[in-house]
Amino acid sequence: VINLTNYKFPVKDSSDKLIRIAILGTNDFHGGIFPTQFSDSNNKNYKNGGAINLYSYAKFLREQWEGQFLWLDGGDQFQGTMECMLSDCTIMRDYFNKVGVDGIGLGNHDFDYGLDYLRDFIKKQNFPVLAANVKNNKSGKYLYEEWDNVLAYNIYEFKVANEKTLKIGVIGLATKTSPSQTSTDISSLTFEDYY
Repeated sequence: VINLTNYKFPVKDSSDKLIRIAILGTNDFHGGIFPTQFSDSNNKNYKNGGAINLYSYAKFLREQWEGQFLWLDGGDQFQGTMECMLSDCTIMRDYFNKVGVDGIGLGNHDFDYGLDYLRDFIKKQNFPVLAANVKNNKSGKYLYEEWDNVLAYNIYEFKVANEKTLKIGVIGLATKTSPSQTSTDISSLTFEDYY
């Protein structure tokens, strides 16, 4: 975990035997395309967050780490802002497609527009959704077996010293409480245990 206030550039010491990969983890974006303005206890105004700030930070990390960078998002792209709601959340897919996120999980609010909408939405993403534990009760199959662009896991590969490849496996798990924390009926799905 990197404390952003004390961030140091990647170590490039040839005597260092460690392999370092920068992993940016985001989640609960909730349509936050524009920065949020808030005031502190001294009535000083600040802007926080927003798509441009996140993109700038991810771009900086990607450049500094020279390909040794992985961006994963935990889901909940949907809901939260007027611009997201007015676009039926396609603004979020367009954003993540453009900035190059490497994979996304399924958050409870990603189901808010229903399963047919979500299935079509995911199909148009240029990165995978990782969901190993979500099963269709009717077919008995997992979403990764039935839906385009959904994987149970993904293997990310990085070229490291001496032309070797480092592989990092990421398993996607949706929270078991998703059915009770979404605004639509998804009782046709089972969210299985995490193990």
